[in-house]
Amino acid sequence: MSSREDHLRWWRQMVRASVTGQAATGPVIGAVPEPAVGILRRFTDAKAVNGTIESADGAFAFIAAKVAEQSGTTSLEWLHQRFFIRVLRLWHDDGSRAETLLQASRRPDFPAEMAALDEWLEHRSDGTDAAKRPELAVLLDSANALSQDEWRSLVGGSPRLSQIPVEHIQADVSVLGKHPSTLPDYLDDVVLYQNLAKDLLEAAQAADPEFDLCVRARLDVALDLVERRRFAKLRMLELGWPELMERVLMPGGVRRLRQFEAYVLGDADAEAPAEAWTRFLDDEHLKEFLRTRPHFRAINDGFLAYAAGTADRPARPQPEPEPELELEEGNRYRDAELTLKDGPDEYQETWKGTAVLRTAQGDLQWAVTIKVKELTDAANDFSRIYMGVSSSGSRTGPVMRDYSVVNPENPTVMTEKLGLALWDQTFGAKAEAADVLLDLLAKHQRVRLTVASNNNAVVDLQWECLRIPKLRVTVGLTLKLSVVRKVADPVSLSSHTIGAPLRVLQVLAEPDGLPPLPGARQELQLLRESFAEAEHQQTAILQTIPKATERALRERLRRFRPHVLHYIGHAMVDRHTGTAALILSDTNGRRFDLTAEKLAVQLQDSGVVLAVLNGCMTGVNPGTDEFAFGLCQSIVRQGVPAVVATVRDVDDTAALRFAQEFYQAFIDGHPLEECVAEARKGVFMQGWDWSAWVTFASEMADLQSIRLRLPVRG
Repeated sequence: MSSREDHLRWWRQMVRASVTGQAATGPVIGAVPEPAVGILRRFTDAKAVNGTIESADGAFAFIAAKVAEQSGTTSLEWLHQRFFIRVLRLWHDDGSRAETLLQASRRPDFPAEMAALDEWLEHRSDGTDAAKRPELAVLLDSANALSQDEWRSLVGGSPRLSQIPVEHIQADVSVLGKHPSTLPDYLDDVVLYQNLAKDLLEAAQAADPEFDLCVRARLDVALDLVERRRFAKLRMLELGWPELMERVLMPGGVRRLRQFEAYVLGDADAEAPAEAWTRFLDDEHLKEFLRTRPHFRAINDGFLAYAAGTADRPARPQPEPEPELELEEGNRYRDAELTLKDGPDEYQETWKGTAVLRTAQGDLQWAVTIKVKELTDAANDFSRIYMGVSSSGSRTGPVMRDYSVVNPENPTVMTEKLGLALWDQTFGAKAEAADVLLDLLAKHQRVRLTVASNNNAVVDLQWECLRIPKLRVTVGLTLKLSVVRKVADPVSLSSHTIGAPLRVLQVLAEPDGLPPLPGARQELQLLRESFAEAEHQQTAILQTIPKATERALRERLRRFRPHVLHYIGHAMVDRHTGTAALILSDTNGRRFDLTAEKLAVQLQDSGVVLAVLNGCMTGVNPGTDEFAFGLCQSIVRQGVPAVVATVRDVDDTAALRFAQEFYQAFIDGHPLEECVAEARKGVFMQGWDWSAWVTFASEMADLQSIRLRLPVRG
């Protein structure tokens, strides 16, 4: 089997040959099977245009765009699934046209015909002269009866039909044992389509051992081109603005570069640049350079460290060192606690009680009525809504870290409606309370809103979606206001400080019999790359348990004594038995449920200061009464100061993106709450379910100190 290096060498030889007009020759020819050669030839025209990689080969253009957009979170398995689900949907929606497309795909000029169809549709309007239609348009619509919207429905989506490798279009759907036309609509059973896509892939791989090449060869080259463009941008920064590059290479410099870039790009939450950087704002060429993709915020720390060559570059005079990212007065979160006390009436679908807003200036109390069931149902719809929507608004089919069903709604509109309803039923019900919160935000740069109640159903509401109408701000997507769910009655059995170096333990659980998570292994690698520079500077140590058992976790906690525990895998909540658990493996590779109670015992005196539980529903309570404790509540009560977890099913790729964004911010020295906000924004930018990640804590004073302390060079 040919390797990535083989694909890259042969592809470059073919590109050179296409430019010089000579035949591509070289020793690599014998290392690359003929199928790979044929695939690689399809996109020798690839080039960067206006910050994106373009090619007449639609599949390569799609893969390259995903690699650039998702910054390392695009996997071979994920791409196969996207392509096969799109094929299945075509067969389900219009079997006769799917058959026509299948027959046409066997012609050698099929890619060119698809490109011509795309070009025609881009400029077409209803009533276009039939004689001007490309041949494929005639085959698919001989009567010229399809409207523009019907054409878009037929060939559009993500990916478009022109972006699907011909090998996927030619898949034999008869191996499924049922015709796709008999399937339910895609949005009614996404998981079924995921499973059928997996069946199609397995059948294709069994029939052709080289089937993966149609995606793998493209992915290998796309990854290389994206990396080269990122490397080139860093080199251009060094050559064009060497003084600025000196500051980037200092501890905390990458964070400041991203902050500067965000400010130039006009991000709403971007902080003003540090004083030493403000003079660069007068350089229009630099600002235009920063606006051109790829952006530095899409480049992880490990790659920046490698590309900049910080480990090998000779010593050079250092500019005056910038102060460590300390929590300046304006950056500290001011506490405001919203305590919701049960009223005398028994809670049914609507909760009635008393809200108490506690601030340094005193308490404010008022009666509130919250439609808990209505708000809970709306939040539960998010995984169904987001599952079917990509960042471009087209329907997709992501791999879940659990199971869910789809409801075709607009996620942005639904989020805002939920956030405004939360506001109207709490702060909006008391003008004075709204004024107090707004006044706090006006006086201080940041405010922490702690939500506390003995009623778990109230605490579990989607407070991260709280929308402040006057400011047009959603709480979970801004650094200005943090929401933390308070866990009462904690015990303290170990230190709550993060020492130097920071010790991080990442744990991956993949027991037999559970759905595979294509992004899980990538998450391990991304974290390794993200921590590369911090490990080089000896400010952090990262260890990994690649296939976790309860015993392996217990032993590593005892020997390594990590400050941060990062979990990757499945989780479960059983409301009938009141059980919540992380799903590990036993010694035979089978499923082992590490319940909330057992996890709390393991962590109670481990020294873990922060747990990031990046699976499905890791932050969900198994019951509604005050004595029901989920994973987060249990371990915080037993002494872990803070936990970041999820309150519903999450998309596998979104979980991967959240981890990447979270730790990049963490390694830049940001406190925990800022890291969560930055990670949510990264997920939001992809059009994914950003509000699923929440924070639990007991003592709010501990949150400010949960951060990586960066060294200062003199």
